[in-house]
Amino acid sequence: MVEMIKHGMRKAWLKIVLLCVACIICTSGLCLAKIAPDEVLTGINTANTTINGLVGEKPVYINFWASWCDPCVGEMRAIAAMYQKYGDRVRFAAVSIDDEAGAPAFVRSNGLTFPVYMGDSQKISTDYQMDAIPRSVFIGTDGNILEEHVGAMTEQELDRFLARNLTAPKPKTDVTGPRNSTPMDPAPGVDRQPGTQEPPAPRNTPQSNYSPAAEKQIPENAPHWGNSSYAIYTYNGDSFTWEQAEQYCENMGGHLVTITSPQEQAFIEQLNSDHRRLWIGAHRPDGTYFAWVTGEPWSYTNWDEGEPSNKGVGGYENCVVLWPRKWNDLRNDNSWEQSGFICEWDD
Repeated sequence: MVEMIKHGMRKAWLKIVLLCVACIICTSGLCLAKIAPDEVLTGINTANTTINGLVGEKPVYINFWASWCDPCVGEMRAIAAMYQKYGDRVRFAAVSIDDEAGAPAFVRSNGLTFPVYMGDSQKISTDYQMDAIPRSVFIGTDGNILEEHVGAMTEQELDRFLARNLTAPKPKTDVTGPRNSTPMDPAPGVDRQPGTQEPPAPRNTPQSNYSPAAEKQIPENAPHWGNSSYAIYTYNGDSFTWEQAEQYCENMGGHLVTITSPQEQAFIEQLNSDHRRLWIGAHRPDGTYFAWVTGEPWSYTNWDEGEPSNKGVGGYENCVVLWPRKWNDLRNDNSWEQSGFICEWDD
């Protein structure tokens, strides 16, 4: 159940915005990357802060609500229970878009112990494209929104919402030190100490069955450059192998991005403003020479210094990742040194 948003006492209905450049689009456990908009939060039972101030060592769960919203009020018991269960691993913030009196009175009368704030209803509604509440938002430690949910959740539903996002892979954009050494966030079954446990042997020759005839499903308002549209996808669950990422793009009627000129590289760098490590459409189909999945000429390259090295954990680095500007070769099943991929749709 949801309630339409009212802007304070003026009761002006918010226009429904279905899709725009800033909207998050989640499909099959994947989300188009979106940084959580920052908001000033006035604490009711806690200190004042901002959304950016909440983001850090722990992920953040935000619930936008109001005391006049019956589904919101009904969801408070579930939030209280999950705060007791996950409060040591997740920062909770119930953000009211109430008038100045409603939320503080509700918090006092109900003895809420999880952090409750008030925010600017009009700014929040615009920034988060909200047409209804309650709205749950899970923000990763990098400030990116991992998942959003509109409508009240039961305790069991909220438990699943939090659990699946806590297990989502973290972006590796903050990795420092030698490349292709010890993974900062190892894959399941891989020890942090080098040499103690190797990942399973990869497929030596990644394959692509690129089918340009597939029906195109281009996200609305996807950025366009030259003769192509582009979209960055990040993970909301298990990370993809190179083949899985390519197959996902093909199922959408596109392919992993092919970067064939300095101008296109500059555009991709601008698009990848969060400096993520992303699969691109280059691989060694025969295990020897790199090629684009589309068969375009392999003439332009942007390798980082010392790359391609074929010297990662386990070797056999037959696929290419944006790192996050230069290129680096990785194993096709490397799940810990990349956080998404770029799809491209040719006109």
